[in-house]
Parts: sequence; structure tokens; C-alpha cells
Amino acid sequence: MTRASTPHDYTRADRLKGLIEANTALAHIESLEELLPTLLRLAQDVTCAEGASILLYKPEKGVLEFTLALNDSQDTARELMQSGMEFKLGQGIAGVVAETRKPLIIDNAYRDDRFFKQSDTTSGFTTRSLICVPITNKDDLLGVVQVVNAKNRDNFDQDDLDVLQSFADLAAVALLRAQMLEAMLREERLRAQLDVAASIQENFLPRLPDLGANTGIWAKTRPAIHVGGDFYDCVPMEDGSFILAVVDVSGKGLPAALVATSLWTHLRTICSRVDAPQDILSQLNMRMIDVFHGELFATIALARFWPDSGNVIMSSGGHLPPIYVDGTGLREIEGLRGLPIGIEEDTSFTKVAVTLGAESSLVFVTDGVTEARQTDGSFFGSNRLHESLRCMGSCPRGHAVMTHIEEWACDGTQNDDVTVLEIWRR
Repeated sequence: MTRASTPHDYTRADRLKGLIEANTALAHIESLEELLPTLLRLAQDVTCAEGASILLYKPEKGVLEFTLALNDSQDTARELMQSGMEFKLGQGIAGVVAETRKPLIIDNAYRDDRFFKQSDTTSGFTTRSLICVPITNKDDLLGVVQVVNAKNRDNFDQDDLDVLQSFADLAAVALLRAQMLEAMLREERLRAQLDVAASIQENFLPRLPDLGANTGIWAKTRPAIHVGGDFYDCVPMEDGSFILAVVDVSGKGLPAALVATSLWTHLRTICSRVDAPQDILSQLNMRMIDVFHGELFATIALARFWPDSGNVIMSSGGHLPPIYVDGTGLREIEGLRGLPIGIEEDTSFTKVAVTLGAESSLVFVTDGVTEARQTDGSFFGSNRLHESLRCMGSCPRGHAVMTHIEEWACDGTQNDDVTVLEIWRR
């Protein structure tokens, strides 16, 4: 920008030209790291000042934080934030402007009781006069910008204040844009990390065995948010049987997924030494008491399945009852009693035995199935679950449940993790 040699020659046209150039410069900057030094240089330029500083508002702390300062005697950014200097609203000139949202012109800083002299001590700069204006977006405070010491004249005037206020409006738009872009970048990084976490969690799921044409194990899980607290497991035992588990940790998202990983590790360890479902649950409950600390819990359905005979022994910790389906209809398995794991130390678990006949299956689901909902708030429920299982004549029937939920929910947001596991014999 071309600047006249004397302040009297610095006309309104020059100031307008300066604002236009500032607007053009700010429009091409997308990061706060580049934006803030540019803001201060332009603020100095349009007001013909010796120095400038910017304080950004930190709403989570309710304070203004010195972010950057610049002056002619040291033409580099001075990071005052390293000193930890902060202003409460109403404290210092900047705090008063931030609190009232009204600009101030100060002709003699050291005679004004509101002036905070420590800022000069920290920066090594001597403030004589200053203008401070708020940077706002509607009613939201973003910060304040200050210019200090009018060049070649004693004080700033109303024209300086007007042009700096106009500049602050430009700065508000630039700050908002930069903050939004940085938020988008953070969101993209988080999404990428969650995608990696989802891939890792998926790798924890077991590879289900191929038991031949007439017997099988099928399972599917779909988290509500990238990763979740639902999982299933299939642990082979030495006698040819399998320990099957369907688990639902309270909550969802990354915290539930981390807890689920711990629970999965303990489950695998216990299954290497214990083979009765009710005993596995008892030991798992004791271990997870120490992990959950009374703040979380998990429901679990556990079964030991012998593919050759079709025999199944089941136990449950507060989980939905398994559903037995055959050519004549379906029924929920009764008699499975036990609290969710992680709640009480002295919890006992019952066991129930069934045998799978021809064209029969045993289906385990988490409550994300029955509690799936449409946009109007209606639930999928047990009746629709049973209808899905009846409509699928051949085994496995579980994939019909997952498809039915997806089609039924339409545009409804998945509010919980969904898991289905099925064992069958043809």
C-alpha cells in the first residue's frame, strides 16, 4: 500500500484503499498460523501505528489470551502467549472492550487506571496511545485487536477508530473462516483415526469356522459410530466344540470399544482354562468388576456348541434371551438368569441346554436390534425380529434380520450397535 509521508496526507481514500487491500489479502489465508501475523501488519498499516497486538477470546476459560504482538522496532511476531498472559473480561483496556463490545481510544495509556502496564514490561514496548476494538461475529466475541502509538502525531483520532473497526469486521470473517477450516481438518484427522480404529476392531473379530454343508456359525456386527461396544467371539475348544459369545458393553463409540477390547482379552484368557459357560461368566464378572469400577457394565450371552451333535449349553449375563427357530415356529429360550457382568461380585449364572434339530437354528442378538428406531421414534421391537426370522425359511436366518433392520430404519440414524450371531443345522 502506498503511504504518504505525513499523517495529513493520509486521506480517507488511502484508508479505503488499505481496507480493500486488507480484504484481498485476508481472503487468501486459511490457517490461523499465517493469518494472525498478517492481521497485525495490516492493522498497523491501515491506522499508521507503530505496533499492534491481538488477543483471542477463549470461551472455555472465559478469558482473553495474548496471542501475538508486532511492532516496528522488532518486525517479527512476538509470542506473548508463552508468558501465559491472560485477561478476564473487564480487566485492562482489552478486557473492558471485550466485556462492553465497545471500542476505546486512549490518548495517554499510563494515566488510565485501566491500562495493564505488565504487558509493556513483558513485550519491552512502551505504549503511549492506543485504540482497542472488539472482534465479534453477531453477539459472539472472538477477541480484540489493538494498535499502539500513532506515527508522526501525538494521538489517534476518530478516523483511525473508524477504519480499525472496519478492519476488525474483516478480521472477524477471516478468523471464523480459518477456525472453521481448522475444525474441518481436525474432524478429517479424527475420522481417519476412527477409520483405522474400526479396521483394528474388525480384525479382532474371529474368522468363523467352516463346519460343512449341514452345520454352520454366522455372525455380523455393525457399530453405530465407527467403532462400538458390541462384539462376538468364537473360541475353538480341544474337543471340537466352540465357545460362542455375544457381548454388549454399555455406551457406544470409542470408549465402549476400548472397554470391549479389554473384555475380549479377559474372555479369551478365561476360555483357555474354563469350559463351562456359567463358570466362564463367573470368572469374567470378577475380572470386569475391577475394570468397570461400578461405572460400566456389559451384557453377554455365552454358549458352548458341539457341531457334530447339535448340543448347546448356554448362560447369560443380563442379555436378551436367545431365539430357537425351526420349521414349526420360534421360541425364546427361558431360564437364563444372571446380572450383567461388572455390577455385583456375588453373581450366579444359570445354564440351559438345548439340541439343534434339522432345519433349526439358535439366534443371539444385542438390544441394538430390538431398539433400532425410525425417525418417528418407533422401535424395531421383538415382533419384527421374530417376523424376520420366520420369513427366512433356510439357514442362516440372521442376515435377514440385518437386512430387515436396514430397510425398515430407512433414513433413521442408527442409535446403537447391532450384532447378530446364529448357529444352525440343516
